[in-house]
Amino acid sequence: MTTAAPQPQDNYARLLALARYEILDTLPEDSFDRLVQLTRHILRTPAAYINFVDQSRQWTKACVGAERDSKPLSESMCAWTILQDAPLVVENARLDRRFSHMQLVTGEASLQMYAGVPLTTPQATASARCVSPIISATRWATKTSRPCRTLPRW
Repeated sequence: MTTAAPQPQDNYARLLALARYEILDTLPEDSFDRLVQLTRHILRTPAAYINFVDQSRQWTKACVGAERDSKPLSESMCAWTILQDAPLVVENARLDRRFSHMQLVTGEASLQMYAGVPLTTPQATASARCVSPIISATRWATKTSRPCRTLPRW
C-alpha cells in the first residue's frame, strides 16, 4: 500500500516560504554541498541529504553518498519528517508501515534505518536534512541529538 504523508497543518505557509526562497530545481551550490558533507562527517553516516518537500514531490538539493533525485511524496520519508519539530528516527523502515512499501526500502538500496531533522525558516518548516545511519538509529540519534538540533535553522 503506497500512502503519502498527510499534509502539514501549516502547509500553505510552508509552501509560500519554500516558494520565496526560489530554491526548487536550482543547480548544486557549494554551501549546501558542504553542509551535507559536514553532516555526514560529524554524524558518521554513509549518506546525507538536504531535501525540499513541495506540494507533490521531494526534491534533493544536495547529497553525498547517493544520487540527487526527485521522488513522489508517496516515496518520501522527508514528507513525514516535516510533520514534527523534533528529529524523526526510524529504527527499522521495513517494519514501519509508513515506509515499508517504499522503493528505497524494498529495492536495491535496501534502506533499513532513517533519521531526519526538519529545516525551518522564520515562517515555517521548509525542508528536511536526513541521513542513513549504519548503526542503530536510536543509538545514533542519542549520540547525535545535539548536532542534529544545532544545524537545522537557517
